[in-house]
Amino acid sequence: MIKMAVRDEMIGGSVGGWVAVGAAFVVWLSAYVGWRRHTTPRLPSPAPDGTTPGPESPAVVSLLINRWKRSPDAPVAVLHDLVDRGHLVLSPAGAVSLIDGIDDDLRDYERLVLARVRDVSGDQVPLGALAFRNPAHASAFSRRFAAAVLAEARAAGLSQPRVNRTARTVGTLLAAAAGLAAARAVPHSVGVGIFVFVVLAVISWHDLGDHATPAGRAAAARWLAVRSGPPAYGIALGRTPASFSLGLGDRNLVWSSTGGSWHRVRVHYPRTRFWHGRTTPELLAGAGGFLVGAAAVHYALGRWFPAAVVAVALATAGAYILVRALGDVSSTRTVTGEVIWRESWKVHQGSDDAPDRPWLDHLVLDEGAGSAEVWGLPLPPAEPCADGDVVTISVRPWTRRVRTVTTVSVRDS
Repeated sequence: MIKMAVRDEMIGGSVGGWVAVGAAFVVWLSAYVGWRRHTTPRLPSPAPDGTTPGPESPAVVSLLINRWKRSPDAPVAVLHDLVDRGHLVLSPAGAVSLIDGIDDDLRDYERLVLARVRDVSGDQVPLGALAFRNPAHASAFSRRFAAAVLAEARAAGLSQPRVNRTARTVGTLLAAAAGLAAARAVPHSVGVGIFVFVVLAVISWHDLGDHATPAGRAAAARWLAVRSGPPAYGIALGRTPASFSLGLGDRNLVWSSTGGSWHRVRVHYPRTRFWHGRTTPELLAGAGGFLVGAAAVHYALGRWFPAAVVAVALATAGAYILVRALGDVSSTRTVTGEVIWRESWKVHQGSDDAPDRPWLDHLVLDEGAGSAEVWGLPLPPAEPCADGDVVTISVRPWTRRVRTVTTVSVRDS
């Protein structure tokens, strides 16, 4: 009887404890969801006609009217603003060129755009050629550009973090309450309470980006009322379509300056095949696997017609790979050209504890023929193979695998 009473008391206490855990979690979740809804960036109503827009730059204007999301048109607007202010020259044909020695007063994100023009440009560069030819470089530029624009908006009092000190303090206290309730609900288990506290506290501190201050909403309302203006602001406001992009370019039609004049190169990508990018030992092992599989099917199932078909198919695949792999070894090609595109091609899939590991890149060289093939560059490469460099590579034509890389000349940026 005593044991049953003690057990009933523990069960009753446990149920009460879990009710407290649920209540604490509901309070935390309500506060978290309510704060997210309260700080979600929203566009104000446009100001009355005739209101003076304000001193904000096109990049900041783009941030204000796009709900604090990155706009691919913002760098384009900045470039046109640099043209209007005399830092760049834009020809009627759509080619941009630098004016040296007048960039001392530029903002950080304006320097990024100017640096991109400087990196690509000779005398003049078509606007379309300013697009990046490497996904990693395009992503890095986008992050740095967005961070610099956000820093200016914060410094001007137009932007503030959605998760501020008050939100973090309240979230941490409510997470602690939920963790304490969980620790009391599970007898002799402090670890459960600590786990609940850590998870909820980390979510509470997670950065949700920025939203407008009252001054930022007022500035956005003034700019939303603008119907016409310089091209830079028209692009920032989404009223003028951008004619080019400073993001990642078209991987199928890549700009190149090989031969001294800018032109676009049609790139032919290989279909995904087992042998593409593989080494000779890997191919021989794969061919052996197909042949062993064919023999195993034949001896296990005999002359049964479906089994015979499968065995013949496996043997044919193995023989094909074996012959082509041996022929590939003796047919090495040498290719010389300008690096015009490079991106990740194949990766080793990672796990929860280890990220994916790239082992082969796409590498495209312009040989001056108007079109180009894609080669598989093993990682890490012996040479840097940066955009604009002229390199000589020795390749295996069938597998498209690069064996060696020799730098002929490095792009002068």
